[in-house]
Amino acid sequence: MLPDFVARVVSRVGAEFVRADPATLAAYASDALGQPHLPDLVVLPGGTGEVSALEVAFGSVDCPARSVVDLQRRGQTSGLLI
Repeated sequence: MLPDFVARVVSRVGAEFVRADPATLAAYASDALGQPHLPDLVVLPGGTGEVSALEVAFGSVDCPARSVVDLQRRGQTSGLLI
């Protein structure tokens, strides 16, 4: 994972809501269909404002991770990625 991107994420939601430990990554490693893919990072934003801030930071032209990071949203722990 690109350190600059992780720093951007942490600056938007706070370090306590950004996780990369093996247990958390494993918990978010598949969708409702059971198709596995281990994420590089799990972010747990506190609300729509933080989600918007993340999307703005991610979509920024000067964000080096823009071309290599796949931003997936997970709604209310349903397991369905939208």
